[in-house]
Amino acid sequence: MLGEFPDDDDYAAIPLDAVVTAQEREPNDKRGSHFGVDVARQGSDKTVITEIEGDTVQPPTRLIKASNTEVAGKIIRLVCESSKALSISIDATGVGAGVFDIVKEARDKGRIPKSVKLNEVYFGAACKSKTDKSRFSNVKAEIYWKTREALAESLALSDDPIYQQQLPDVRYKLDSKGRIVIESKDEYRSRTGRGSPDETESLALAVYGMTHFRSMSHGLVGPLSLTKSSTWRG
Repeated sequence: MLGEFPDDDDYAAIPLDAVVTAQEREPNDKRGSHFGVDVARQGSDKTVITEIEGDTVQPPTRLIKASNTEVAGKIIRLVCESSKALSISIDATGVGAGVFDIVKEARDKGRIPKSVKLNEVYFGAACKSKTDKSRFSNVKAEIYWKTREALAESLALSDDPIYQQQLPDVRYKLDSKGRIVIESKDEYRSRTGRGSPDETESLALAVYGMTHFRSMSHGLVGPLSLTKSSTWRG
């Protein structure tokens, strides 16, 4: 139940102490906004949009049983209301691809600034660099680890109680190659008896957009693959 926080676990993808530290941290950076969108899949009824403004994670926006058009419209509105939107990262696996297409069309037609970076993310895709391929089983694992590091080091996290309840409760394991694997949403629901960790994945997508944008701004190779080589449904 909401409000029952899990104990810290050696196999928590994002440790509770990192979450608490991030919620206690004072924000000091307002350099633009990055949006992460976890789109409700079939059988689910909640879409979550997270905005990171500078180094501050704003309270998540939740949409209940919203159509792709409604979700895209809300994204467009939030981006237009933002002081300086820099990126939108959408989980395009399954029905999320439809939302991505609508938002892309809106950008192409100038309804949102064409300078906004639009990321079509497939959690099951292989990581891009050789080093990351040896550490992470796929993009989902890499995104989660970037989120773990960002919360521990720099982000100021909203005090929404869902974060202490949900973020530390997602587990990771190692595969036969010693790579990090994040449990799927189905595995999470089966193990915990709760709904999908939608707020966690929306936050992770926003962190992806932020870290990818900043690495590109500094002339570095983007950290994550956006290829469609695998559309594993995490």
